[in-house]
Amino acid sequence: MVGEEAVEDVSRRAASLGLPWAVIGEVVGGKAGVEVDGVEYARVERTPLDELYGTIPTLDPVKAALESALARLDGSRDVASLIPEVGMNLVYAKPGAVKLSDVAGLSGRIVKSLGRARVCGKVAYGGSRHLARVVLAALKWGVELRAAVNVRGGEEVARALRRIGLRVVDVEGGGGTCPIADYISERGVEGDAYYHRGAHGVEPSIVILGRSPGELVETLFKLAAELRRGCS
Repeated sequence: MVGEEAVEDVSRRAASLGLPWAVIGEVVGGKAGVEVDGVEYARVERTPLDELYGTIPTLDPVKAALESALARLDGSRDVASLIPEVGMNLVYAKPGAVKLSDVAGLSGRIVKSLGRARVCGKVAYGGSRHLARVVLAALKWGVELRAAVNVRGGEEVARALRRIGLRVVDVEGGGGTCPIADYISERGVEGDAYYHRGAHGVEPSIVILGRSPGELVETLFKLAAELRRGCS
């Protein structure tokens, strides 16, 4: 996008490089959108095909941040090693979130397929009630930890988290539907990650809190690298 005074210069440069170019419209001053052939477009409408393939990013900053983070995880061999049997999810809350519908997550799960992490489902508010409860419990204590992700449990994972500088809290017992959320609600935010060793029929799990989905993706890659070093 260039100013009107630069159109001629850009056209010459594009021609010298053999690049196709065209003037398709102009920015409408003082308004939102563009004008093309005399028609003003204030917004781009998504088509059913685009909804399926997602070529236009969402305008919701919370969902957009989550989708960007999930795209980085999709296909990763390293992250696949961290996925629990129940699958992984990643959530992000709106600023000032107070209810489950204020927290976006995957409607499905991140699963392991052929040795790689695969993102299944769409980002939606209320997509993960379990992790949403953990984030909402933390936010009640006035912290800015609006994102959470779950990984497989295990002593080696907890040790690796500590080696990369995270504070890991052991969550004992817990007969409710979400022992980690209950623990944080009662005791406050005491660490960066919470390790519940499971119970009869319940898989051990670790939930990591963060300020954003992007921050948690970096943590996952660091954790996977640390686990590889520990096994070598």
